[in-house]
Formats: sequence, C-alpha cells, structure tokens
Amino acid sequence: MTIQIQNPIFVPRVLHNDFSYVNYRNYEMLNFAANYFHMSTIQIQSLLNTISSKTKYLAVDPRTPIFQFGGHSNRPTYRILRYAIPPNRTLTSQNFNGQFTTQYTNDVVVEQRQHSNNIIIPPYFYFTDDNDTWFNVNLDCANESSKIKNTGENILMFVLFDCTLLLRPQALTSVSNHLISCNVDGYYLVAADLDPLTINPTFVYGYQSLVSQLAATKRPVIVAQAGKLGLALIASGAAGYAMGFSKLDSIALNTFRQGGGGGGQANRYYFHNLLLPVYKKNSDDIAGTHAVSPTYPCNCGHCGGKLPTQIASKNRTYHYIDFRLAELTALAGLNRQQTQAHLKKLFDNAYNLSLATHQELSRQQPFSGNALPSSEFAHLGVIAQCL
Repeated sequence: MTIQIQNPIFVPRVLHNDFSYVNYRNYEMLNFAANYFHMSTIQIQSLLNTISSKTKYLAVDPRTPIFQFGGHSNRPTYRILRYAIPPNRTLTSQNFNGQFTTQYTNDVVVEQRQHSNNIIIPPYFYFTDDNDTWFNVNLDCANESSKIKNTGENILMFVLFDCTLLLRPQALTSVSNHLISCNVDGYYLVAADLDPLTINPTFVYGYQSLVSQLAATKRPVIVAQAGKLGLALIASGAAGYAMGFSKLDSIALNTFRQGGGGGGQANRYYFHNLLLPVYKKNSDDIAGTHAVSPTYPCNCGHCGGKLPTQIASKNRTYHYIDFRLAELTALAGLNRQQTQAHLKKLFDNAYNLSLATHQELSRQQPFSGNALPSSEFAHLGVIAQCL
C-alpha cells in the first residue's frame, strides 16, 4: 500500500497543549508522540478525543531515540510505553540481534496500533553515516515492520541522521540506496542539529539530492523540522514538510537526551511575504515599514488590522497556520518544473523584501535595524540561489 498524497502537505508535529490548533481544521497528516497517550491531564484527554477525527493519517511517533540517549529517565510517560527500557539505561546497537530486533519492533508497532490504524513507524535511531551500526539497526527494524504490516497499514520510515551527512555526497548516496531497498511506503526525514538559519549551499544541495533520490521511488517524502528549507524541498520532489504549529523549526540532538519536544520559539509572528516568523517584540517595527505595507498590518480574520503585539497568541498561530497552508495550496496541480519556478520566485521575492525591510529599519532613528538582522533572512537568499 502507498500513502496517498496528491498535493504538497504541511504535517504539524502536535504538542500536548495544541488542542485548539488541532481542532481548528482538518489535516492530511498529524505527528503525535506516543508517550502523550499516557498523559492524564484534562487538556491532553480533550486532544486525544479529537485528534484521530481531524486527520487522514495519524503518525504516532514512537520517539525511540529517547532510549538511545537516555532522555526517558526523567520522563515518566516514556517509561510506561511497552517498548521502554529501565531508567538510567540506554539502548545500544549491540542490543539489536535477530531476536531482540524482532521483539522490539513488534512492541513498537503494537503500541502504535492502539491509536492509529493506517500509519506504522518502525523503531528508528540517530545515525551519522552509512558506516554507523545504528544505520543498520534502522534498516533491520524497517524490514521487520514490513513483515508484520496489516492490510491497510502504511510503513512510514523515520530517518534521523546527523546533518553533516548532507555534506558527504558518497555517504549520502549509499544511505539513499539502502533506504530505497527497504520495503516501506514513505520517508520522514529529520536532519539533527541542522540550523535552518545558517545553512550554506552545500547543505541545500545535499538535501535536494537525498529527497530527489527517495522521491524517485514514488513513495512520499516528508522533510521535518528544517525551517523553510522544507518548503523549498518540495521542488526536489518532497510531498510536504513538517514542523510544529508555532515552533519546532529544527531539532537538536540534545532533545533526545533531555526527553523534551525540540527547538524553536513559539512567541513569534509570521510575515508571509518575508517567509519569516519574527520575534513578537520586533514584529511591530517590521509591520510599520513601507517595505511590507500595505500587506501589513494584516487584515485577515485573526489579525483584524492590529499590530502583531496587539494580537492574542492563539490568533497569531492561526494566522501562521493559514498562510503556511496557502503557500502549499499555491503549489497544487503544478508539475515539477512549475513548482521549482514558483518556489524560486517566492524565495527570491522574500529575500529581496526582507533586505529592503532591514535597510529601512537600519535608517530609522532611533536605530531599529536589530528588529530584522540579516542573520534572520540570509538563508532565504541561499535557498533561492539553489533553486
């Protein structure tokens, strides 16, 4: 079976306090951590009662790298999972002999089947390159999952790799070839420690190569937590990109050591013509520039023409969701060449407008150029250059 995605999608990574955003609309796919199902707060129970009805595909993330790095020791809800290991212990690649791999994979799959009937995520673990023994564990677990897949289930292979792999073409091709050989129905790519704001062309070209090779299999490829690079990689064949509703733009490896949710800042406001979520404290200065007017202040139903700091936090997030989905709607029905041309123009325009906004702010008295420093938008130019 194949995961059916006709047009590019946004896959929200749902946090335990995201009930209102899940309930806001229907989604093609949602990513929800398995341990959240073991929380008992009223807020999480409301979310659990709603989530399966708001999405076509529910991906229950087993978060198995937590047990690779020991982040479960401080998180009781992880220790309840049927595939958990004792606190203060970690999994090693040597644990995964034939029998253990089979049993562990089965436990991970059974846990997910309690909550989702159409997506199965095999156990997955962080690896550095094709020679890392953890990479072989990922492949083995994916193939074990295919043996126990039920009718109607799709195997979505999570691939958590060190971002520096993108800088090594030979290793990257080897990884891609091995992933293609797995009997799975789609890929969910996560480059650990990738900073979307400091990427250089080599990172972008590497990610483009990986996505295009995997997409050539006709299996959907989701690029997760790579900032706006995820949107740009739709031009390389990605079926969509994933991040949080208002944060989780990237993921640091340390997240799995701490057992937390991951990076990004929630207190931001999205300027869609800049393709930038901007810190709330700086957003009024930007909204008042000639460069972004008359589009801002925004007159959408959530903003009502108010300055960003006057808008409730929940409404700022609804605004962010709507404009990200609008960016993807604009790609619906386009072929690969048209998609690339559209996205190149989008990123070119966003970079040039961001630069103009920065220059206008820098000329103001008192000086307000720090409201949009070049470090916040330079990546847009890098991405545009690579499209």
